[in-house]
Amino acid sequence: MGFDVKNKKCAVCEAYLFEDDDVVCCPVCGAPHHRDCYTAVGHCGLEKHHGTNLQYDPQEAEETKEEKTEASSGKKGRICTQCGKEYPSDARFCPYCGYSEMTGFFAEGNMRGFGSFGTVEDGTDIGEGVTAKEAAEVVLVNHFRYVYRFSSLNKSKKRSWNWAGFLLPGSWFAYRKMYKASVIAVIFSIISTVLSFPLLFALEQLPTVGNQANMMAYYAENLPAIGYLPLILAAIGGVVDLLVRIISAMYGDWLYKNRVILASKEIKKAESELDSDEAEAAKKKWSGVSFVGFMVAFFALEFIPTVITMFI
Repeated sequence: MGFDVKNKKCAVCEAYLFEDDDVVCCPVCGAPHHRDCYTAVGHCGLEKHHGTNLQYDPQEAEETKEEKTEASSGKKGRICTQCGKEYPSDARFCPYCGYSEMTGFFAEGNMRGFGSFGTVEDGTDIGEGVTAKEAAEVVLVNHFRYVYRFSSLNKSKKRSWNWAGFLLPGSWFAYRKMYKASVIAVIFSIISTVLSFPLLFALEQLPTVGNQANMMAYYAENLPAIGYLPLILAAIGGVVDLLVRIISAMYGDWLYKNRVILASKEIKKAESELDSDEAEAAKKKWSGVSFVGFMVAFFALEFIPTVITMFI
């Protein structure tokens, strides 16, 4: 590469450039960019300054500008919480590692993960030859959280904790396109709901009471009328529902990791065997999330138990 990148920063992500980086320069002002950054925005990162007195000057070193600005403004640098180096306080990203304290993201794209959770390099193998970058391209939504979690799960460690899996097990599985797991979770959730029906019906048969101060005492007094079987069935239903939620929360990330690995392989296979349009369709099928799936699972849990009551 003929361009001298010493003390130069990318005009888009503001990270320092290195000799082995793929660098391109703006044809108008000469500002240097990572090729990926320039391609991502489609134009020079300093385009708004073209034709003004703030236009990039290729003869003036970026480091010299920085020092002049710091000295004139009296601003102090800040210490990056990720790499420990000091950088200008008005910079959006740490120019050394690319981390943003404001967003919690890495700007350069060679790391995956939230700063609060940890980071994973793009080339990290998360399982069966699938890299972190490939996994992120399948996950898409909130991939920073999931790719880092995938890297810590393996054959001997399958448990983690996923609050979405705990709160909405069937719907979360469908949202993440794990349809088989969603169907199983929805079925067991419906069973747990149906098991509570006998108790609800028994309570409805009790005499109407006004402002009963202690409903539990009232139900205890009428226990013979309620019967023990409805209580037992309701207890079993509660246990089933809790187990579904705990299992989904503890093993949801591991199940999702396996699904992402499978999806990545299918996408690679499609890209190598199919034409571009078919490969793109396969990529859309396997990657991302399904809001429709989420809604179907959610309403199934809401309405199927209601329909069942019509035939009891």
